Amino acid sequence: MPLLFVAFNIAAGVVIDKCCKRDRATEFLDFLRQVGAAMPDGLDRHLVLDIYATDEAPRIKAWLARGMVTSLDLGVMD
Repeated sequence: MPLLFVAFNIAAGVVIDKCCKRDRATEFLDFLRQVGAAMPDGLDRHLVLDIYATDEAPRIKAWLARGMVTSLDLGVMD
């Protein structure tokens, strides 16, 4: 089953998306980098994950530790 990542820049009305065939940290990190490159500096970045275990991968933790995300929320989004 394909996996879809989506980010919204509400201020600019921009949607950033990536559809992946595989569910691995590599694809998620590529998406985070895509979002980081597309978002202007100075904006708050809030990351909401629907119980997505890939955020525990060392490469993802290292990227998040660089301060690219203002807040990280984990939980079920029914």
